[in-house]
Order: sequence, then structure tokens, then C-alpha cells
Amino acid sequence: MKKITEIYIEKEYLKSERDAFGNRIKIPTIGKFKRDPIVVGHWRRLGHYLIDYVVVLLIAVVIGIVLYLISPQLVDKLDNYYLKIDLMAFTYEIDFIGYGLLLLYYFVSEVLLQRTIGKFATQTIVIDEYGNKPSKKAIFIRSISRLIPLEPLSCLGERGWHDTISKTFVVHVSEAKELKRLLNGENEIYISDSVELLD
Repeated sequence: MKKITEIYIEKEYLKSERDAFGNRIKIPTIGKFKRDPIVVGHWRRLGHYLIDYVVVLLIAVVIGIVLYLISPQLVDKLDNYYLKIDLMAFTYEIDFIGYGLLLLYYFVSEVLLQRTIGKFATQTIVIDEYGNKPSKKAIFIRSISRLIPLEPLSCLGERGWHDTISKTFVVHVSEAKELKRLLNGENEIYISDSVELLD
């Protein structure tokens, strides 16, 4: 099965050659070129990250209010479920319930819909390396990878760690459809936007 990183398209370009008199001429030529998947950029990623963060906070507030109405003592007990780590001058607290809710939100959303609410808002979707819906295992690895310290900063690169570790890609919905079309062998000739000269 072909991966989305192994797609080649036919593209028309102008090849520079010498004619019988030694003059350079440009000959229209069709060649095969690698077509990398177009992953979403930093601003769109930041957009769906912020939206998802707000959604998770709202879910946490609603759950907290419901639990408080049911049993205020339970809420007091749950406040103590965190791990405190002292590293020289820094104290790092791991909130197990908060991280658990975050993991559950991403896992359930992406397993059921291939998207979170933030990704719906930014018209993006998660696909695997074959252009399909990722497996539950891949989504689980993707979700757990978000717990790596400073992981959100990895999205300043082309793909975040949670993408590369789980072998998933976040692309625009239209790009996912285009990749599927190309994988199904519906290849067409693209005329180059810029004049490319090859010797």
C-alpha cells in the first residue's frame, strides 16, 4: 500500500536543450515529481490548539460544578491527586485528573471523528501515513505523546512530536481528499506555476 509520502505526480515543465545550431531552446516536457503532503501551518495549529484548550477547560469546569453539587467532599479529595516534583529552583506539579481529561478528550474525539472541536473550527483532520483514518493505537500514541514536556513547542517545526511519533498528519480537509484521489491513481498532468528549467 502506497504512503502519502510516496506520491508522485506528472508535471509539465520547460526543459532547456540545444538545437542543431547550438542555440538554447525550451522544450515542453512532462516529468514525474514527488508530491509531499501539505500539512497545516503554525497559525492554524495554534488556532485549533487554543480552541481545544478552552473546550477542555469548559468541560473541566462543568464536571467540577456537577461533582461539587453531588458531593463537595469528593471535590476536596480530588484536589489532592497531583504529583509534585522539585527540580532545584523549580517545582513541577502534575495534575493527574487534568491530564486524564485532556487525554480522554483528544482520544475520544479523534477516534470517533478524526478531529477535535478545534480541528472542526479550522477545517483540519487527522490522517495516517496512508491517508486513512488512524487506528485507535495510533490515536492513543498521539494522545499520550502530548504529555511530553514542551511538546507543544515541537509544532513550530513542520510536524509536532505527537504527529511524528504516531505516524499521523494533520491536514486541511481538502488536502485529505486530494491525497485520497492521488492514492487511488487518479493522476493528472499539472502544468507548473513557475517555469522550471532543467539541463
